[in-house]
Amino acid sequence: MRYLLALLLTLLGSGGLVLGMFRSWREDRSASDFALRDVFTQSPTTTEAGFFTSVAVLLLAAVVVGLFGALVRSRVLLGLATLAALVPTGLWALQAADGTFEIPGLRDGFTNAAAGAGLLLLATVVTALRRRRAAEPAAETEPAPGTPRPWNEAR
Repeated sequence: MRYLLALLLTLLGSGGLVLGMFRSWREDRSASDFALRDVFTQSPTTTEAGFFTSVAVLLLAAVVVGLFGALVRSRVLLGLATLAALVPTGLWALQAADGTFEIPGLRDGFTNAAAGAGLLLLATVVTALRRRRAAEPAAETEPAPGTPRPWNEAR
């Protein structure tokens, strides 16, 4: 049951991330317009980035790794997918806030990406740990009457 819930949360989170990749985040600019290197620096550039050098490529990686991690029931892969989604989304929000607690011109693309990352985090938490079962001791059965016992076994 936990697996199905984690799979559902992963699917919903991945859908949110895909929507977040292509909808506008701020002032009609989508995630593919924000350069990935600008998220990790203090002074962002005004030049637009291509898809493979933008924030969207990390969101796409989070979707792929998250779906694969849910299918193989791996908390590690789901955790990596969550990090790949949360880090650029969170850093972009911190940078866009400019020291205040509001982001002017915020659009629904960012909200979709943030909600998708949150759902991936929930899927990671819900995914059950694989537990090894201890080897059950073999049940000792009494030999059938008339069978000889080993010489070292007490009667």
